[in-house]
Amino acid sequence: MENPNLPEIKFKMRFLTDILERKLDFLKQIYGITENQELFEKTMSGEDREVLLREAVREKQKIIDELIAADNTFIRVFGEFKGELNRNRDKFKDDIKIMQEKIRLVSDMDFKIRAKEMRAKQGIKVQNNVFQEKIKTLKSSKSYIINKYKKNSGKSHFDGD
Repeated sequence: MENPNLPEIKFKMRFLTDILERKLDFLKQIYGITENQELFEKTMSGEDREVLLREAVREKQKIIDELIAADNTFIRVFGEFKGELNRNRDKFKDDIKIMQEKIRLVSDMDFKIRAKEMRAKQGIKVQNNVFQEKIKTLKSSKSYIINKYKKNSGKSHFDGD
């Protein structure tokens, strides 16, 4: 006799697969926004750039909120029937493989986003470091100029006298 819960398990497996597909779509959207942010950073300056970056962050946050909601739904639904699924694992072998592949795709896209974000942050750090080095150079140039002026003029009013 067939388990009466099998159709419900099948339905929930399809539902979870749909959630994983939605998550993948959300992640692809986030990746696209992240690419746009990178483009804005590289090609624009001033207020236009800041407005576009703020809008991108706002849009990304909305999608992240939807992604979190999808994650929470996935965890809740999976928790409702994972014991039953494990007991009937052999009957849902193909469905499980499909879900595992979707999870792999979601994980891969998540990794791509994190890597792109990390590279962008590294780029900002490098830019800031270059800027800080330029400031140091300016400071030393200022000191050099003041010292040179003192030597040439014999004046010491730059010492705070």
